[in-house]
Amino acid sequence: MLQRAAAVTRMLCSSTSTSSSAAATTYVLMVDRDGNTDQIYGNVGDTLFDLVAKGTDMAKYLDCACAGKMLCSTCHVYVLNAPKNLKGPSEEEQDMLDIAYEPTEQSRLGCQLRLPPPSEGILKVQQPGGTVNHFR
Repeated sequence: MLQRAAAVTRMLCSSTSTSSSAAATTYVLMVDRDGNTDQIYGNVGDTLFDLVAKGTDMAKYLDCACAGKMLCSTCHVYVLNAPKNLKGPSEEEQDMLDIAYEPTEQSRLGCQLRLPPPSEGILKVQQPGGTVNHFR
């Protein structure tokens, strides 16, 4: 497990974000634990973790204890509306989802979900009823 975690960390640290100041703006719909919906803006290509790191309202919903390195499940969400080209979770992401709070087939890690162009549809996610945080 530690070797896999180290490999994932190296892979993620070497990748660059696809967002830039010239990127098109879009939004994600976040449904909280009480059923309230918040529209949170970001750039096409931003991950939900990127939105937390930028100080948007997404920080109210996701802990992101591993800072987007896919080493925890504190950014776990349920995908309620998937854009057209949303790929399923990788094997590494699925490993982290296995330790998430009440995972389902709609579970994804926010650090792996990128905001799509509006032409592909709007991403709508729901906050789970709890969080499993092994970093505390």
